[in-house]
Amino acid sequence: MSVRAVLFDVQGAIYERPAVGVALQTLLDHYGLKPRHPSIVNSALRAAAFDANLGRIVLDDYYNALLRVHGLSEPQALSAGREALRFDAGRLNLTVGTASALRRLQGLVSIGALVNSPYSSADEKGWLSRLGVPPDIWAIYLCSCESGLLRPDPPLLESAIRQMEATADQTLAVSRDPEFLEVAVDLGMIPIALRPADPIRVARVTVEAVSDLLPIVASFDQPT
Repeated sequence: MSVRAVLFDVQGAIYERPAVGVALQTLLDHYGLKPRHPSIVNSALRAAAFDANLGRIVLDDYYNALLRVHGLSEPQALSAGREALRFDAGRLNLTVGTASALRRLQGLVSIGALVNSPYSSADEKGWLSRLGVPPDIWAIYLCSCESGLLRPDPPLLESAIRQMEATADQTLAVSRDPEFLEVAVDLGMIPIALRPADPIRVARVTVEAVSDLLPIVASFDQPT
């Protein structure tokens, strides 16, 4: 059996985005405010974040709600805050070696991405491109706000597999999220845990870097 595709649960596996970016932190400092704890923000904005990720509300409305949780309310502050949040959205962090490993992986398999995001696939691919990940690396890049489905919804994963012209048993599912990998296993995919916070029981293999996927892909092409 060979591996024809690798599907990344990109947030956490490919990139991280700080809970409070540098631009928002600078703005809050200007107004003498401290950022609210992420747990408070998540609790207050659970419904709004859900709607933003599905494209049900305008992004600026979500931004305004987020800024108010942090204590900003005046029109001028909200306007500056929206600009800060737009700037911070593109400040992604990649683990060293990720971009080069993805470029090497592209020569072997189709690479797909799933992400719950209020930003478009064009935005996300553009931000990653600035970090050395060319847009043409991605066979597919599915954002929830465009697809109308949240990962790891099984129909979304099944659609991704079809679009990469593979079958489930030919596709590596790479994530640090147990729920994502459990769904992948139910669909017949090959589950790979990448830097999980805790061991994931269903993972076939646990790896520390995207480059570790290269020998795994090669191993499936060897005769048994």
